[in-house]
Amino acid sequence: MSEANIDLKIGSTNAILSTNSDRSAGTSRLITNLISQKKFDNVSMVLAELLGTGSLLFFGCAGTVHWNGPPISIIPPLNFGLTVMMIVQMFGHISFALLNPAVNIAAVVYNQITWQMGIILTVAQVVGAVLGFGLLKFITPEDIFNMDPRGVCMTLPHPLLGVTASFFIEFFLTCALISMICGVWDPRNRKNGDSAPLRIGLAIVALSLAGGPFTDASMNPVRSLGPAFWNWKWDHHWIFWVSPLFAGLLASVFYKIVFWRQNPEDNLPDTLPVAFVNKTEL
Repeated sequence: MSEANIDLKIGSTNAILSTNSDRSAGTSRLITNLISQKKFDNVSMVLAELLGTGSLLFFGCAGTVHWNGPPISIIPPLNFGLTVMMIVQMFGHISFALLNPAVNIAAVVYNQITWQMGIILTVAQVVGAVLGFGLLKFITPEDIFNMDPRGVCMTLPHPLLGVTASFFIEFFLTCALISMICGVWDPRNRKNGDSAPLRIGLAIVALSLAGGPFTDASMNPVRSLGPAFWNWKWDHHWIFWVSPLFAGLLASVFYKIVFWRQNPEDNLPDTLPVAFVNKTEL
């Protein structure tokens, strides 16, 4: 191949890249002409949490639907873990893919987001959970949806398990989840950032397999809220709010005090969510 042809190909490639960059910049300018970049970034973060939590309830709970009898016991935990892995890959660089009010608390403790943004993201997660599960119910045949006597995707304590035991099961499961997420955020783990979606997804699988027989392993208030709302079953629902939220606060504070080490020269992830760059100030 001649040098002229090589130069031509390189020039064409650069032109294509430049055109794509200009188009992207043009889109951003069009939006930022209406609102500031900081506000647009915060809106993007809220939208990512709404869509992410909606996807969690839609795709995750789809794996629990009884089409030909109950699914194999390993299917729901595996499906939820893989769904979380997918969502973290999609939205982790935008909003951390928190998806969980208990994780919101940890993010506030670590100054990843402000407490005001934490409240807004919790509202977005509640709305996303209700809409996501509602969409699943809408497209699922009514006879199939009503086949599960417990209610599709419900999180309920085992009948032989007392309220106190159920509370502590959810507490310990959520503590393990939050501790693992704090480890992912730890500056010393920066070099392992590419594997974060896989690690988080597999942790969800492991914890769901362990806790599923006890309480259905919610670890997430809005994950329990969506099914409870559309099935209209609220038995012991408070456990799946109070226990994970308390665990989220306690585990994140404990990790920060005991295990967290800040390296001034290596204290930020390679790819920052847009809201982190702007400190998510409102």
